[in-house]
Amino acid sequence: LARLILGVHQKDNEQECTKHKQAIENSAFAKKADIIIIATATSEDQSDDEIDRLPNEVAFHRGNSPNARIIVFGVNRLPFDPPTFYLLKAGSPLINAQMYGLNRSKRSYINELVREAAHKVEAQYFDFYSLLCNNKAKECLVTDEQGNLLYDDDNHWTFAGEKYFGALSLENGLLDFKP
Repeated sequence: LARLILGVHQKDNEQECTKHKQAIENSAFAKKADIIIIATATSEDQSDDEIDRLPNEVAFHRGNSPNARIIVFGVNRLPFDPPTFYLLKAGSPLINAQMYGLNRSKRSYINELVREAAHKVEAQYFDFYSLLCNNKAKECLVTDEQGNLLYDDDNHWTFAGEKYFGALSLENGLLDFKP
């Protein structure tokens, strides 16, 4: 499985973004990708910009890697920085439950917009937020069963988080989607 992980936070016309695109265009690895995952880093204050850029981003990757399946991840950004929250709550074992519900309705709304945008450009959509924040348990996963933090900040995983969420995503059908 060839994969490309790219995080671009700048507008499409900025110099840094152009450098990222050129690096991808020149990468033999990227051209051979079987699957490209576009992880939206959308927050409340930039949701329209991020969603408006999705069609261009999908078109760029399809042009560069025409045989790759493109999967768009929904929002994985938490409402509060978990390490800071963890420190403020003195390492509380209830941190997962305390994180649940903080601005949840806005994130659910943004995910629905991302789902619709992915559908319009015929890309697959993976609802990661439903895995992250479980309605039945009423908690958002910030720590694992051993109490290890899964996030470095509000949207970047720790090494433990990469292993945990990678396995969780695979168990929940990330690669089972059909075009």
